[in-house]
Amino acid sequence: MNSFATIAVVLIIVTFVIVTTVFGVVVLGVKMQESRTNPLECDLLQAQTAAENYLKGTSTFRFDGIPGSIKPVKNEELKDQTGWKLTYSFQTAHPGHGDRSGLILAQVITDHTAVLETRQCNISSAICDNSWNLMTDQKEP
Repeated sequence: MNSFATIAVVLIIVTFVIVTTVFGVVVLGVKMQESRTNPLECDLLQAQTAAENYLKGTSTFRFDGIPGSIKPVKNEELKDQTGWKLTYSFQTAHPGHGDRSGLILAQVITDHTAVLETRQCNISSAICDNSWNLMTDQKEP
């Protein structure tokens, strides 16, 4: 092989390496940008942890929630892909919602369903039994 042919082969290889490296850097940059701008910055496990911790801290559960009764029922990504809609079941030792201190209550284990929405791992909505707002501790209209 003459020296011109050798130089040509080396130039072709170097050009190929440069082009593939630049392409790789561009693709990596795009992927990093997508991950930064993706509104769903909270994966399902993180959203579930946030929702379960929030539920345990509500006045309804703190008042008479039965430890270990919180169970996931359904998980959905929100339609706008900015968070999660998580449904849980749990039990309390008495009927009703919120802090029921001072009230005469029946000793009845009561099943509840709570639907919580998360956005970036923050709870944006928490409704219990389609009637009680766990965030405001008020009956839903």
